[in-house]
Amino acid sequence: MAQAKYTLYLPTHDEQGNVLKNLSEHVLHYLRTTLPRSVIHIEPPRPVTQGGEPSFHRAVVIMADDHPISDSHIKQVGQHVAEVANVATIIGVKEGKQGVKTWELSNPHHVPGAPSEALAQSSPRVPGQDPQQPSQPWMPS
Repeated sequence: MAQAKYTLYLPTHDEQGNVLKNLSEHVLHYLRTTLPRSVIHIEPPRPVTQGGEPSFHRAVVIMADDHPISDSHIKQVGQHVAEVANVATIIGVKEGKQGVKTWELSNPHHVPGAPSEALAQSSPRVPGQDPQQPSQPWMPS
């Protein structure tokens, strides 16, 4: 099957300037289970402009099957991250067999100026440690 390169740009801070600790790591751990044949890496923070002043984002880059199921998983993750981080949108980019597509994954529950949810401040579980903890406590089932 053909592969596509997906990129999700995740904010490093909420709208109040609070650090969104481990947000990209949460996404990486979740996508490793939902897209097990994919190759995923996280890029260092960099300034990204989205209709205003630049803000720092980490890029989560996913190489996965170019398939509607991959599209769906990645879009759902982006929308959920927008809610957890309390941002209006998360930008996703797909580079695949039909060219480049940019997705604005919106948060219908965005509250401008409010801090992010506390779950974005937690640390991801490392496989093999603390089996009492769910591996992705912040992601939908």
